[in-house]
Amino acid sequence: REVVNDLIVKFGLEKFFFSTVANWKSKYSNIINICKELNISPNSVLLIDDSEFELQEAKYHLPDIKILNAEQYLDIYELISDSRTCTKEGKARNYIYRILQRRNSDEKKFSGNKLNFLMECNIRIDFRDANYSDISRIFELANRTNQFNVNRRKIQEVDIIKYIDSEKHIVKVCQLKDRYANYGIVGMAIMEIQQDRLVISNFAVSCKIEGRGVGKAFLTYLLNQTLLSQYNILSSNCVFGDRNQEMRFLFSNLGFKQENSCKDLFTKHIQEPFAYDSWLNVREMDSSTVSKVRSILAELV
Repeated sequence: REVVNDLIVKFGLEKFFFSTVANWKSKYSNIINICKELNISPNSVLLIDDSEFELQEAKYHLPDIKILNAEQYLDIYELISDSRTCTKEGKARNYIYRILQRRNSDEKKFSGNKLNFLMECNIRIDFRDANYSDISRIFELANRTNQFNVNRRKIQEVDIIKYIDSEKHIVKVCQLKDRYANYGIVGMAIMEIQQDRLVISNFAVSCKIEGRGVGKAFLTYLLNQTLLSQYNILSSNCVFGDRNQEMRFLFSNLGFKQENSCKDLFTKHIQEPFAYDSWLNVREMDSSTVSKVRSILAELV
């Protein structure tokens, strides 16, 4: 491993690498460990190797990964090409991984408990209405997030514009910073205003930053916004599976129940505002939720 790292530095490639592994274990087992370290799913992995046997073995054990024989290296452009604008959060991904590695190391060395460590992190979360400059990041979160995505429903950028402009939809984003870094936009939500409730159609939080309670805080914010809007029902279109079990646990822990009439609709009846976790500094920016809901209700009268 030291030899590999020295070569990476020698050729000035260190900014492109976060994790290096050099051992005699199978490629697929190393990939599994790297996925755990980076908190990503195998479908985000591209394995390049000059051994067709190694490639097919990895594909057999991890069917969701992409593989490429090194002799066909020019085909890499087709596998990773993306005509969409890369967001600043996307460009900073490698930097964020390094920050998270340092944070995890600090937590292991911390003498107090987890709550005390989180308090020391000075975590601040901002919730606000989305605007046009957020469209690419909303698209990125909705379409690339798996573990913390309520239904993994794909949306297009043109749809996001329509939702932002719509009087019957509410689009929210969540921003995060702590003493380690400013992570930018780490969560998105799209809600539809219906006659008797708000309904979440899309809800996703970056997998990289979980462990701070960001997903719970975001859903708490949406619940409180619903109550402020004179509604006491928040529903969500949920499609739970093996990849997004964390979302199932989150909605269940906050009291959402599956509707008998629709297996994909989960609902929470809200009686009073929810409190945020004590280690979070939360700022709720100017919101259009209340005014939009009241406008729709006025039309129905």
